[in-house]
Amino acid sequence: MTMRSLHVLPNTPREASGYFASIYSLCQALIDGGHPAKLATLGELQSKFDKGFVKTFSCSPGLSSFGASPKMKSWLYRQVLSGQSDIVHAHSLWRMANIYPIEAVKNTQVKCIISPRGTLSPSALKYSFLSKKVFWYLFQRAALDAVTAFHATSEEEYKDIRKSGFLQPVAIIPNGIDVPLMVKKKNKPLKQVLYLGRIHPIKGIDNLLKAWQKVQDRHKGWQLVIVGPDDGCLPKMQALAKELALVRCEFVGPLYGTEKFKAYFQSDLYVLPTHSENFGMTVAEALATATPVIVTKGAPWKGLEKNKAGWWIDIGITPLVAALEQAFKLSDGDLEVLGLNGRNWMARDFSWNSVSEDMAIFYHWIIYGGRLPSFVRVD
Repeated sequence: MTMRSLHVLPNTPREASGYFASIYSLCQALIDGGHPAKLATLGELQSKFDKGFVKTFSCSPGLSSFGASPKMKSWLYRQVLSGQSDIVHAHSLWRMANIYPIEAVKNTQVKCIISPRGTLSPSALKYSFLSKKVFWYLFQRAALDAVTAFHATSEEEYKDIRKSGFLQPVAIIPNGIDVPLMVKKKNKPLKQVLYLGRIHPIKGIDNLLKAWQKVQDRHKGWQLVIVGPDDGCLPKMQALAKELALVRCEFVGPLYGTEKFKAYFQSDLYVLPTHSENFGMTVAEALATATPVIVTKGAPWKGLEKNKAGWWIDIGITPLVAALEQAFKLSDGDLEVLGLNGRNWMARDFSWNSVSEDMAIFYHWIIYGGRLPSFVRVD
C-alpha cells in the first residue's frame, strides 16, 4: 500500500553527506519505491538538491537561530488539512520548525513521527544547555508528548529517547548510504589516517591529537590528515597540535562532493574519536569506500567487530593509541580485507532501498496497526 509522507527539516543540506542530506536521500528513495514524499526545509537550497519534492522557506528576520518561519507553519497546516499526507515526519529538535508539524496534525487523522537525530544524547544536551532547557519547558516537552511515535537510527538513540521519558513506539532504522564505485588507491610515500567531520568539541579531536603524539615517532610511514569545517574549536585544535609538537599532521579545511570522497579513497584508515553520535554518517561513508575504521563507543558501530571492518573502542587516549598501534602493524593486504568487509556490509545492510522499505513498513504500521515490525520497539 502506498504511504504518503511529509518531512520537515530545520536546515537545508549543505553537501551530499551528514544527516541533513540523508533525509533528502530518504525522501528520494521513498519516491523511487512508489511512496510519495515531500520535504520542507529552512534556508537556501543548493542546486543539486533542488528537486520537485523539496520546498524551502525563509526564517523570520532576526529569528533564524530559533528556526521560526510563519510561512512554513502556514504551509504545513494547509498540507495536513488537504489530506495529501498520511504521515508527517519531523527531523531533529530545538527549533520552531520542529514544533510546527506536531501542532499541525492536532485534531486530525494524520500521524506525526519524530527523528531526534542525536539531539537527545547526553553529550548533545550539554551544548547550549540553558537555551535548550528554556525551549524544553516552553515548547519541546509538550510537543514530544503529543507525537505518535519516534524513529531512532541506533539502539543507543532508542535508549536516549526512553531515558528522556517518552514511551511511544520507536522504530530503529539506520541511515542509508550510497556505495560509490571503487577508486584504486594511488601509490603515495606515506599511509594516511583520516579524520573527516566538523571541528567541534564533541568529536574528540583533542584525544586524536594526543594519541597521535604517542605513536608518531614509532610509525613514521603514516600521516594524520584532519578534514572539516570549523564548528567552534579549530584554532584551539591547531594550537594543541603545535603545543604537542606533532609531525606529519595537517588540517586541510572542509572538502565536499568528489574531493571529499577522494580523501576517503586515498586514506588507509579512518578515525572518529567522538564523544557522542546518534549514527555517524562519516563512518558509513568511510566503510562504503572500503576504508577500515576506528570508532569510539560514543558512536553506535558495534557491528564493526562482527563484520570485521575495524575497531570499536572505549572513549579516551589510551584505547585510541592501542587501536592505532594494531592498525599500523597490519599489512596492506590485511587492511584491504578489512576495508572490503566494510564495503560489503554497507551494500548489504545500509542500502537506501532497504532503509526506505523499512520506513514505509513503519508508516503503514503506525496508521493501520497489525503485526509489530521486527525493528519497532514498544518496551
